Amino acid sequence: MLRKLLSIFLLFLFAGYSFPVYAESVRIKNLVTLQGTGSNKLIGYGLVVGLNQTGDRLKGITNETIANLLKNLGNITVDPTLIQTEDTAAVIVTANLSPYSKSGDSADCTVSAIGDATSLQGGTLLLTPLRAANGKVYALAQGPVSVGGLNVTTVGVTAVQQNYALVGRVPNGALIIKAPDANMLGMSAFSFALRHPDFGTAAAIVKALNGNFGAVAQATDPATIEVAIPQQYQGRPVEFIAKAENLEVTPDQPAEVVINERTGTVVMGGDITLSPVAIAHGNLTITIQTKPVFPPTPTTLIGPPGAPRRITKITVIQRRKHLVYVPKSATLQDVVDALNALNVTPRDLISILQALKAAGALHAHLKIL
Repeated sequence: MLRKLLSIFLLFLFAGYSFPVYAESVRIKNLVTLQGTGSNKLIGYGLVVGLNQTGDRLKGITNETIANLLKNLGNITVDPTLIQTEDTAAVIVTANLSPYSKSGDSADCTVSAIGDATSLQGGTLLLTPLRAANGKVYALAQGPVSVGGLNVTTVGVTAVQQNYALVGRVPNGALIIKAPDANMLGMSAFSFALRHPDFGTAAAIVKALNGNFGAVAQATDPATIEVAIPQQYQGRPVEFIAKAENLEVTPDQPAEVVINERTGTVVMGGDITLSPVAIAHGNLTITIQTKPVFPPTPTTLIGPPGAPRRITKITVIQRRKHLVYVPKSATLQDVVDALNALNVTPRDLISILQALKAAGALHAHLKIL
């Protein structure tokens, strides 16, 4: 049953990616990001209190932090070595600051124990400043910690543990107090960054932009497209970017085979083809032959009108069993179809693909995870 499901999945996948003529249009916004608009990483150090004796036992910095907190909040001076509470844990707090966040907005933050606490369940994060890489404070985090798990101990021995209780979330726990500068009104130009750099895709995006708005775009490299805001959209950059991102292009799909040997997964995309080759694997023998045919024949011919036609014959022989004939073009899809018909396992398929690449017969990039 598993092999049948794998065969159906591979056939479905190949049907959409084997031939570029069937490539679908994609909105530009799904292929690029606007440079300079990524989220900012924030980090801070704080305390989680209210724990049920599951906090830090070897105190160190936790005691020092509690003593400083009492000093700042109530002008209470306490010797850190005298603090014995196990209801507090030192934590690192992290959050992502959206480039378009405004002062007063909130964001989720993650709380992670850095001491020897056994659980953050039921704790409350105390007010924690969150800083960016430049050292400036952009947010303040505080609130109850949700861990989504538990860790119950009895006489120092773990009795019940569910999920992971040393990392939790504080939903909407980070209050933005300083917003990043995201004013776009004076913008006269911007850059698109391709998520998957490719010369063909970059050229297609430039062609679409220039065809709709005039000579406004140029690709500086396969990953970057510089775009000037047209005169009619000056002062309205958001409207122009929205229209530019909604243009559709046909991305150039590279021929690529991704293999995960640990799980036996094979994923293929692009116009993957094979040169004429013969394959023997175990008790299988596969032969691929391609030759040009000029006069019409009753056999299926492959090739665009007016171009020299070619006929491809793929033969798969399994000793003491049956013969499979596939009258199609010499693409990897044909070979996989033939192997699936003989119930070849994904492990066998991976070995065959690696051998094809080593022999120079597989015309695709082979990526092994």
